[in-house]
Amino acid sequence: MATEFEPDELRLLYRAARALLEECDYGELLDRLLDVTIEGLGAERGFVVVRDHSAAGPAFRAAVARNYRSDKLDEAEQQVSSSISGAVLAEGQALLIEDALDSRFSDKPSVQRLGLRSVLCAPLAAGTEAFALLYLENRDISRRFTERHRQLLNEISALAAPRLRAALAI
Repeated sequence: MATEFEPDELRLLYRAARALLEECDYGELLDRLLDVTIEGLGAERGFVVVRDHSAAGPAFRAAVARNYRSDKLDEAEQQVSSSISGAVLAEGQALLIEDALDSRFSDKPSVQRLGLRSVLCAPLAAGTEAFALLYLENRDISRRFTERHRQLLNEISALAAPRLRAALAI
């Protein structure tokens, strides 16, 4: 059953689609998509992390990050919860965590170190394998994201995955 979106939600999907259709390099494409998604879903900060196949186990490298304190992407990788990212990869679908400090992830070192509250993360998949993740969070506000936000992030990920996979291949 298809989700019926409200007018403001449709505007967000339209803005995401427009960002994906613009002629730009891979880095600009990721920047624009992340900016639209953070603004549209009300996240404090966000990341696009790409799966690192050279590492043993689920590992990620930040391709773009927004609203975190350092300008170095290698430091951004330490700002993403590997346990949450790994769960999204394993489950193959967007994950909504209303309060990470009161969830199945509460005992994970990355969640405790980062003081995570609301997290929303979705895979960008080509076929059955995720090659990247859209990762949004709020560290100060629990229950910032809703099931509706999860549905919207799923739609944005479905729109973005083919374009980002093609851009990555080029």
